Amino acid sequence: MRAKFVLRIPATSPHAFPSDENFADRLVMLGLAKSDLAKQEYEERRKNYLEQAEREWDHLPEVAERERDDVIFFARFPDHGRLIVTRVADGFATFRLIHGDLAELEEGAETLIEELGRKVGAINPLEVEDNRVEIYERGQDRVIITGRVITDPLREARKRHPADIVAAAVTGVASILTLVILAFGDLERGSVVLGTVERFSTAMMASFFISVVTFIQHWRQIARNRTIEWRPASSKRDQ
Repeated sequence: MRAKFVLRIPATSPHAFPSDENFADRLVMLGLAKSDLAKQEYEERRKNYLEQAEREWDHLPEVAERERDDVIFFARFPDHGRLIVTRVADGFATFRLIHGDLAELEEGAETLIEELGRKVGAINPLEVEDNRVEIYERGQDRVIITGRVITDPLREARKRHPADIVAAAVTGVASILTLVILAFGDLERGSVVLGTVERFSTAMMASFFISVVTFIQHWRQIARNRTIEWRPASSKRDQ
């Protein structure tokens, strides 16, 4: 199986993009290969990349013949995963992460995209095109799982848990109104109305803080645990 995604390569100037060698060196600096590889001549390294990738093509039928000549990077990972990077156009690079175990493949894709999205020294974060990742069945030209890269955990939390936001807004406004009434309203001390407003105010403030804390917990959980949201590729659009 393999996870495939396209990475946008930012231009270094209005009319120039990084060379294949410079981009491959970025990947080495991000820790995707041994740093001593960058000391070798790139043409020698690229020849090795092409040879390594050649052993994988029979299991990747979606790869066109012309793309096989555009390999600019190849890496093997300790967990038996392999990474092939091809570059057909200046502004884009296609990443294919290969692994025989689905769980390991999903975890590896999440880790890889998280590493690519970090700023390291002068290297700016790199973004996945359309925030989309596709997992292909082994030896088949068929997408079985799609992934959506979560780029903004706060926005994702708002999308998934709107009830917490509504509850916080309603109870927050109600708390402010009751506090204003208690502070400036002409309510008789010890009256039933005053007692009712005080109890309502306390309940609204407690509900407000519970809603806020619950939303923050959801937000932090997404930020800590989820880089990609996976789902089965069930629609024609996914395939």
